Amino acid sequence: MGTRSGTVRNTLQAVNGVPEYLGTIVATTAGVNQGNTGTQFVVPPGSSVLVQVDAAVTIAAIVSTGATPPATTAAFDLAAGDTRLFIMREMLQFLSCRTTAGTANVKVFLSR
Repeated sequence: MGTRSGTVRNTLQAVNGVPEYLGTIVATTAGVNQGNTGTQFVVPPGSSVLVQVDAAVTIAAIVSTGATPPATTAAFDLAAGDTRLFIMREMLQFLSCRTTAGTANVKVFLSR
């Protein structure tokens, strides 16, 4: 298991601050992450990220950009308009985003 980034206090401060935009993952039914989306970006290992989606999507942390996306039953479900905070483990620094149909834009922000 990886270590958490910061304390609960650090996380709460980050959520109540102004997150830094990293990029957008354009999710498809095949599963896309920040390493193989149109405009690639990096999520620092062990960081906290805030995501916002414009359509229904499932999200799971994976080990590398080439890793097979997990089944939707093993991922976190988000509905259109949802915003959630994820604390990434150092070994799982890619966000696999998958839709059941069409595409979804998953905006990713770094919380400090």
